[in-house]
Amino acid sequence: MVFQYAIVHFLRMWKGVVDAQVSPNDIVLGGWDISNMNLADAMDRARVLDIDLQKQLRSYMEEMVPLPGIYDPDFIAANQESRANNIIKGTKKEQMEKIIQDIR
Repeated sequence: MVFQYAIVHFLRMWKGVVDAQVSPNDIVLGGWDISNMNLADAMDRARVLDIDLQKQLRSYMEEMVPLPGIYDPDFIAANQESRANNIIKGTKKEQMEKIIQDIR
C-alpha cells in the first residue's frame, strides 16, 4: 500500500517538476516503510505496475531501500506485524523527531 501511494505520488510530483522546469538532478527521492524490502521486490509483491514497466525499473530499484518507518500496532493492520523489520525505536516523540531529521 505504501509503495502504491509512493509511485502515484512520485508520478504526480514528477509532472510538477517537469512543468516547473526544475532539473531532475536536483531531486532527492526517499520514503519510509516498516519493511526493509528493496523497492524492486516490493514492486513485485505489490503487483500494481505493469510487468513491462517493472522490468524496465527493476535494475534502478534493486539497490533502493526505504528508511525505517514508525510501527504503531494501533494504526497498522495486524497482518503487517510479521514484516515490520525496519522500524524506528523509541517514544512517539523520538520517532517523530527522527522523521523530521530524515526530511531535513
